[in-house]
Amino acid sequence: MMQQTDERPPFGGTPSIQTHSDHFLVCGLGSLGQHCVANLKKFGVRVSAIDRVPYTIWEIESVPEVLDRMLVGDCRHPTVLDEIEVWKYRTILFLTSDDRINIEAAFEARLRNPSARLVVRSGKRNLNALLQTELGDFIALEPKELTASAFALAAFSDRMPASFPLENRQARVIIHHVAEDDRLAGTKLGRLNSNWRRVISHRAGRQPPHEHLFFEWSASHEIQEGDTVVWVEALSADRQKAAAAQSSPYAALRIGYRSTGRLIQKLAHWAGRRLHPRIHHQFQRLVLLCGASLLGFLLVGSFLFYHFGPELGVRDAFFATACLLIGGYPDLLGSEFHFELKMPWWLRLFGLMLGVTGTVFVAVLYALITQSLITARLRFLKRPGVFPHGHVVVIGLEVFGKRVVRRLHDLSERIVGIEVNEAASEPIDAIALLTLNKHHIHKTLHQANVHTAKSVMAVTSDEMENLEMTLMAQRANPSARFVVRTYNPRFSSNLERLFPVAKVLCVSALAAEAFVAAAFGEKVPQIFRLEDQTIIVTEYDIEKGDTLDGLLLSEVAYGYRVVPILHISRAQGSRDWMPSDDSRLSPGDRLFVLATMNGLRRIELGRMLERRYVVHVVGLRHTLMTHANFEGANVIARISGCDISLARDLMKHLPGDLAHPVYYQQGVMIVENLRRNMINATLVRRS
Repeated sequence: MMQQTDERPPFGGTPSIQTHSDHFLVCGLGSLGQHCVANLKKFGVRVSAIDRVPYTIWEIESVPEVLDRMLVGDCRHPTVLDEIEVWKYRTILFLTSDDRINIEAAFEARLRNPSARLVVRSGKRNLNALLQTELGDFIALEPKELTASAFALAAFSDRMPASFPLENRQARVIIHHVAEDDRLAGTKLGRLNSNWRRVISHRAGRQPPHEHLFFEWSASHEIQEGDTVVWVEALSADRQKAAAAQSSPYAALRIGYRSTGRLIQKLAHWAGRRLHPRIHHQFQRLVLLCGASLLGFLLVGSFLFYHFGPELGVRDAFFATACLLIGGYPDLLGSEFHFELKMPWWLRLFGLMLGVTGTVFVAVLYALITQSLITARLRFLKRPGVFPHGHVVVIGLEVFGKRVVRRLHDLSERIVGIEVNEAASEPIDAIALLTLNKHHIHKTLHQANVHTAKSVMAVTSDEMENLEMTLMAQRANPSARFVVRTYNPRFSSNLERLFPVAKVLCVSALAAEAFVAAAFGEKVPQIFRLEDQTIIVTEYDIEKGDTLDGLLLSEVAYGYRVVPILHISRAQGSRDWMPSDDSRLSPGDRLFVLATMNGLRRIELGRMLERRYVVHVVGLRHTLMTHANFEGANVIARISGCDISLARDLMKHLPGDLAHPVYYQQGVMIVENLRRNMINATLVRRS
């Protein structure tokens, strides 16, 4: 949201420079940096950039033209930051591919600009949390972590494009295609809204998807066969269990298992997290100590038995010592016959010590072997075989692929993973796992039962490899859903046109919108794709004087075209899911919304859409119902947000028009509520 311009002194005591609310600095012009520059310019702000090398080939060709200033240099160097005048920027984004460079540059920038918001690309979670405390207005995001859910949900189902945790509840977005004899047919869209569900959009059966705008729907429209309705819902614990049972035919079978095993799983996770590193290092030291001790005892014992024992050769002395170390003392020195051997008492005692030591070492060896066998057996039991049908095939199990697999596993999906590079990462438990044979790719895909899979995801770090795998899988199973990971926007655009059956997702393009939202001071818990639009789950902290302060939620929703899903009121101490349109925002409140980049831009600039409708109040249905005037004025003021005196004046001089224009959805609610109070009214579009 828009911030006020103020005076900030730069580092070093030079004269104060004005910090501009529309100046942004991007450090690192790789794929992510270029996408961020392009998105920032949509907000009408001024963007400068620093990069270590001068670019000659741009992924986004318009970037050089929209940059106010471009400086070649290392963003960590004080002279480079001083030359770019780092103290004048409202927000600085550090987007190089090296986490260390980003964090070092953030330190330097903070010294020179104590008030700037720092947005850093970093995957170091613990360090990021500590830096947020130390550096103040600091946020760290990781593109792969942000986009993994979007990829997983793209392969999951056409019906549920998003599912994410929010404030101790699970929120999900549902796409409902109205079929013949559907229970929703004939229902007005406005009646679907409740305290746990809110309509996002509606598309008539014949309306092309690309002509559909986010959060554009009519509350009075009756749902017809062939329509598509999209809504967001927040699930309580009971609803989450029911939803899991409906999401997959195999998910219901897992609910009981997960419920009974949740305590054991948490205890195992707790123990493993705290004890595993210590146990690992202890066993490592123990193995080294045992090996060195055995070798030392073997050499010393062989020397002593050869020189001070009975007449033994070097070879016999060596084998006698080895026999003692594996518990052979009774056979060599413990019987009555062997007591008569001419051997010093101290050497016999040394032999006894070798026997005891050897027994301990053998016990340790047995323990290590037993642990390895049990671990191998558990891994074998955890890993299922290749599923015959209805599964998701994930090609590429590097860092990003593993994150996608975890998201799919959380959605109760059956997964077959194909490792392209066997050494890329350690194996993932609880999925069927294959290794790609690059000389016989068709054979590997056949082993993964691609021909019966419901979805195929190619998420390796190589675009061409992803395309190759997808095309080969499409030949085997044309009806499957395909998700392709890309990097270059031009390549992504061409692939979408030539291969329309696939979901082509560019990691940088998806993540850039979240980084830009964070650059304007908003928190971004989640992003996802909905009908070729990127939707950002955004949290706003309402401050006095900002663009949301004092507005009704209906004005926020329809004026900025965003979807409020959670309102936390500080004054009332309430937490309202799918809040009522007549709730008013106050400083200290928190608001979670679903928004496109256009919606975020409107909120940042405070540019609400035009109110195009006027409520025309005809009159009372019965002249004796004078109390209806009082109730009608309350309805008008509560829903439209106008002054109560204006509403009462209108009700005294009927018929008449409300001198406070409203949005269409607001007008529909006012008209319906007035009719319930026996007052006739209509909604008129302004010319």
